[in-house]
Amino acid sequence: MISLEQVDIIRRAIDSEQPERINRLSQKVQQLLGVSRRESGDEFFLRRIVRDYQYYALEEI
Repeated sequence: MISLEQVDIIRRAIDSEQPERINRLSQKVQQLLGVSRRESGDEFFLRRIVRDYQYYALEEI
């Protein structure tokens, strides 16, 4: 449901270490995917999205 370009944007946001930017992006990703995060923080949620994307992308090869 997300593209490689979107994953790259997520990675850059995480690397920026700007909590407000990470929070806004986390909310946007949650809306886009129709999911909500539980107790974990925004950065953890985004890292999970990137990790899951990488896993499923490799499964398609």
